[in-house]
Amino acid sequence: IGGSDSSGGAGIQADLKTFANLGVHGCSAITAVTAQNSQKISDIHYVKPSVLAAQLKSLSDDVPARAVKIGMLGNEANIRAIARFLEHFEPPVICDPVLTSTSGRALLDVTAVELFKKLLCPEITLLTPNLPEAASLTRKEVNSPAEVEEAAKRILDFGCKAVLIKGGHAVGSIAADYFSDGETSFWMTCPRIENADVQGTGCILSAAITVGLATGLDLRDAVVVAKAYIQESMIHARAIGGGQTFAGHRGMPASPEHFPRVYDEYPNEARPTFPAFNFPECPLYPIVDSVEWVEKILNEGVKIVQLRLKTNPNADGPSEIKRAVELGKQYNATVVINDDWKIALDCGAQAVHLGQDDLEDADLQALVDAGITLGLSTHNYFEIARALAYNPSCIAIGTVHHTDSKNFDFTPLGIKKFAALRKVINLPVVAIGGITSENSPELIVAGADSTAVISDITKSDDPAGRIAEWKTLFIS
Repeated sequence: IGGSDSSGGAGIQADLKTFANLGVHGCSAITAVTAQNSQKISDIHYVKPSVLAAQLKSLSDDVPARAVKIGMLGNEANIRAIARFLEHFEPPVICDPVLTSTSGRALLDVTAVELFKKLLCPEITLLTPNLPEAASLTRKEVNSPAEVEEAAKRILDFGCKAVLIKGGHAVGSIAADYFSDGETSFWMTCPRIENADVQGTGCILSAAITVGLATGLDLRDAVVVAKAYIQESMIHARAIGGGQTFAGHRGMPASPEHFPRVYDEYPNEARPTFPAFNFPECPLYPIVDSVEWVEKILNEGVKIVQLRLKTNPNADGPSEIKRAVELGKQYNATVVINDDWKIALDCGAQAVHLGQDDLEDADLQALVDAGITLGLSTHNYFEIARALAYNPSCIAIGTVHHTDSKNFDFTPLGIKKFAALRKVINLPVVAIGGITSENSPELIVAGADSTAVISDITKSDDPAGRIAEWKTLFIS
């Protein structure tokens, strides 16, 4: 739902390009017809609310939407028509509050803005204002990180379920966006693209988020993927007219250098970078719950093993970890310690693996100073963006296939989804979950550098023979 841009760079035309580029069918309900090009808007004609309502009803009767994106509203009458449509609409609604054009022309007056806040905000799943729009909505200055966070709280009070305040208008080398749904919040960054003056970026970002929700991503994942999409579109923008450039739509994001980073707090300081990590030639990466198993694995010539004691309530953590680290040195192999980073640090471990929940309490600088490599667990795009912000040595993605070895809160990804997630990572990647020697080759083809294995070894009747099978498959 939005205005038509005769130049094709923004508005409904940009939305439909984004929808098609990301593989969904887009329908449109026009609120206004604009005469514009890459330099300015020269005229606007608002459609009658009855015509807008007729468009919406016609679509609802035959092609009901999985999600709705709202852009330029135009006037109070159109706001009322859209509010009536949304009263009984259950799928997600994404709104880019187009209050002014990039050239500075007002597209919604003050009275209409107040009506928008009253009637439409309670129906909106995610509102995506930029800094000037957030200031207009809250009637307060919005520049500093603290002001952005406060503006988000005020906007949520209008009734929106979540808000993404876009930071592209901020001064600095980093364009930081802020997301909040009242319970969780995060900052999201990409390097600023120098001299970028691209038309319709707000339209395209919100349209890409809408596609994500329509195709089953959760809101945080949809926001992260859309950020990567608009970043790549801006990188590949091209000049069509004599003013702003037009976005170069590139399909589903697949460039690690353009993928965003997610931070729990505003990123004031650079985080330490962990040492690089190279996996052995054989992608077998056993995960075991005792030092006895560590020794068995290493004795068979495996060059990497992870000790995960939290599944073994009878384990003596410090003594087992110390012994495991000693075994790693004895066999010239890498023993990775799961979660117990403090003990690993005290014992001189080479490598640590942490889950997302462990990051807040870990002394990352101490681990870096000790030369310890860090692996981080991820399950989706959002967690990958958060993990990348910690500059780890490697990233684990899972669960790929169903497994009974541990409890997962996530649906198994499958090979296709794993491959898509792997494409946005510029570090070594471990696949985890339900992996055997039989299904591991397809994961290597999909981009895994190593495959974490539990039951395929520890529940085998012949662990040594099973390890030999892995070596036969992967070591020439």
